[in-house]
Amino acid sequence: MMPTGVSGTVVTVSPLTMDLGLINGRRTGLYDFSGTGTSASTDADPDLYEVNAGSLDLSGILVGDPVRARGLVAAFGAAPEDFYASTVIGNADVRGHLVVNYGRPGAADAVSDISEVGVQLDVTSAEGRHHIVIAGIAIDLLDLDQAPLLVPGGERGVYTVWVSGRLEVYTFYASFARALQDHLDEGATVVRYDAQGYYDRSVNTFTSKRMGIVLNSN
Repeated sequence: MMPTGVSGTVVTVSPLTMDLGLINGRRTGLYDFSGTGTSASTDADPDLYEVNAGSLDLSGILVGDPVRARGLVAAFGAAPEDFYASTVIGNADVRGHLVVNYGRPGAADAVSDISEVGVQLDVTSAEGRHHIVIAGIAIDLLDLDQAPLLVPGGERGVYTVWVSGRLEVYTFYASFARALQDHLDEGATVVRYDAQGYYDRSVNTFTSKRMGIVLNSN
């Protein structure tokens, strides 16, 4: 058998079980799990996919986290367990994409705080997408107690502000933060926030060197 990649959301950590979302990048609905178990009652269940993680370190993985594993599926007719992992990677180590849309004309309350530490979004007025997508698995930000703090990933990065048909590009987060605060103080509203980086659910931060915001200057 060839090595296989699976990703999903953690249901339990010990033993590791997943609400399976993707197998080799394809949705689980494309697969038939009939006959995978020693009996019909033990066929692999994609909603509760049993992963043998062996001695792999799962200390940074939490229930509800997106997770990616690579290894071998159990021999046909031999489940449980359903999958034997050689690697398990938690969401803090997998690059993700955060997108929040506020629609037109934009939201005045989309940014609740800007500091040297990061940007705190408020997603209560979001329209359309308001998710972090990691390994093909979407985290709905409205399901969290608070949107993650958007933290700069180092001194330099690419931070952009699109406003009044003009693109402003900053390589230092501090300059981006000052410009964003100035635009908001002048009455601009937020249409969209976009970032690429790493989500750490344990502290609810999204660390990024690539952030962009679209504003409506009214």
